[in-house]
Amino acid sequence: MKNITYLALLCLVFLATSSTSLAYFTTNQSAVRVTDTTSIFMIEYKFGHGSYEIRMPVLTERKNGVSDNKVLYNFYNEDNEVLDAGNATGIVLSDAEVLDGMYVIPKGKSKTLTLLVIFENQTPDDVRLQVEYLPFQFNNTQHLRLNPSELQYYTTPFLKF
Repeated sequence: MKNITYLALLCLVFLATSSTSLAYFTTNQSAVRVTDTTSIFMIEYKFGHGSYEIRMPVLTERKNGVSDNKVLYNFYNEDNEVLDAGNATGIVLSDAEVLDGMYVIPKGKSKTLTLLVIFENQTPDDVRLQVEYLPFQFNNTQHLRLNPSELQYYTTPFLKF
């Protein structure tokens, strides 16, 4: 009887906390060289919440700063300096519904998103892609973002040029 009580209590705690927990984590990062100067960088991540609809950006921009509707990223060399050279074009891909330029993840669901960036590098530097700012919205009202300590994992391995 004592074991059943503990099991029931554990199940109750799990059910109570699972509906309010936020799932946001990176699941895969990669960098692939296509030509001598062109490469593709990808960072995959999942978002979802049991109690709230979440909206995530489709658009991206290569810069530091703040944005409510874009994922911001930069390239870094091995000395951890921002690499200003080269041209980059990015987008976030997902099978989530798009509404007003944002992916919509229904409450109680989780979706995978992939930041895909094509980079033309004219320098011999080894580079990695780093997400600088990742905003999201709860119920299209609360504008939030991942903290820098969380974003440290949103980076690719170095790509050798």
